[in-house]
Amino acid sequence: MNLPFYSSELERVCGVDPSVELQQIARKKVLPMLPVEFLRHSAEEPFPLPDGSIDTIVVTWIICSILDPSKARFGR
Repeated sequence: MNLPFYSSELERVCGVDPSVELQQIARKKVLPMLPVEFLRHSAEEPFPLPDGSIDTIVVTWIICSILDPSKARFGR
């Protein structure tokens, strides 16, 4: 739901969700000028991205889907 609000000047957006179904819905909403890479991953595990490769994290509707919120990792 946030994609229309992102600048077309972004180099890359990583959409992270463990649900294949929700990623399929999101793929239909991707704008052609916005590069989105989808990762099927839970926030309870470390992200498979190199340190320093992400400038900003946007979190929307996530806590209700995490079995153990105390393990959630939204950054360092």
